[in-house]
Amino acid sequence: MELQKDKCEPCSGLAKAVSSSEIEGFLKELPEWELFAEEKVKKIRRKYRLKNFLAGISFFNDIARIAEDEKHHPDLHLNVAIIYRRDTNL
Repeated sequence: MELQKDKCEPCSGLAKAVSSSEIEGFLKELPEWELFAEEKVKKIRRKYRLKNFLAGISFFNDIARIAEDEKHHPDLHLNVAIIYRRDTNL
């Protein structure tokens, strides 16, 4: 798998769930990401530690531009200078 070359496809709710082996393969390419479950839905997330609050806002804006181009809108959380990016239902 080469995730960096993939493009996001908006989820219609009809997409087949990703298998456990596919998730393992994805996570090998995303070593700083972790798998978790929220309300029995598998998701991935990554924690970023940034210099300060303004660096966090700047980083949010960088993610927002990419997300808009990809038509993929991750769940972002800013807590002082720690950003949690929660992504995609699996």
